[in-house]
Amino acid sequence: MADKESSKETFVPICDTIHKKQVLIMETIRQNGKIILHGNDGISIKMIFRNLTGQNFQGKEYADYIRHIAINSMGFTPGSIEHCRDGGVIDTGTIPNV
Repeated sequence: MADKESSKETFVPICDTIHKKQVLIMETIRQNGKIILHGNDGISIKMIFRNLTGQNFQGKEYADYIRHIAINSMGFTPGSIEHCRDGGVIDTGTIPNV
């Protein structure tokens, strides 16, 4: 769940019981067409997206998260972001300039 260029991807297979084969679901958060975060545990990317868009907390705590974690550590910039699953956009949001 780090920058795609600096991490090794580890896929957790999900069993498709109808076709008896493994299905890999990849979730990403993109900004300006670039994948910033990716994962496939079905939880982390959605939670981080909700953190980034202010759905999980607000106020000073949110401003500090955006400033110190999202921008300084994760590499995001203020502006639009997309939550994607298997390449398709499932939600959009905005990182404010705090």
